[in-house]
Amino acid sequence: TGDSGSSGCMHNLGVQAEETAMLSTSYPSTSKWVTAVGGTNLTLHDDNTIASSGVWNDLQFGIDFDAQGGAGGGGTSQLIERPWYQRSGAVPGDATARVVPDISLFADELPGYLLFVPTADLSPGDPSGSPGWTIVGGTSAATPLFAGMALLLGQEANSRWQPTLGFANPLLYALAESGTSLLDITQGSNDMVPMWVDCCDAT
Repeated sequence: TGDSGSSGCMHNLGVQAEETAMLSTSYPSTSKWVTAVGGTNLTLHDDNTIASSGVWNDLQFGIDFDAQGGAGGGGTSQLIERPWYQRSGAVPGDATARVVPDISLFADELPGYLLFVPTADLSPGDPSGSPGWTIVGGTSAATPLFAGMALLLGQEANSRWQPTLGFANPLLYALAESGTSLLDITQGSNDMVPMWVDCCDAT
């Protein structure tokens, strides 16, 4: 869903003008045939169990607006109609348009995911371009995390002669409506520019 919060047209917050801060979602995440992955943050207890989880939004935690902070993309599409799998009680409101994200995973870049980058070509966080440890985050981390989970589920199903996951969205919303397997994110907002947009509290 991107890392520009509820203002998907904003990609470089420190230099963009007010008009780019309009309420917008990103395509292709709004396609009804795409599983749109958003971002969460996470607070853990001392024993590593989840204490709380909310919307990933750096600006809600004091990250400077000009420091290129990020937030999980999402909101209501202005172009795509609501797909059949979102017409259940799992999606609040009576909107007739596509809502994203479909699922969110940990994306907060603070502390982020620590990765070892073996070649200089793949080290965006190091201006010298040398191999080494780097921190990644955002929906560019959450999306492959979900893809890896889907792959592992598919491998397990295949080993048991069961059907693989296939198109995940109908199952995700069925699970959400039943109240099993998924944590409902209800804390925070993905609005990075409340002075202009004032939108999108988690529900």
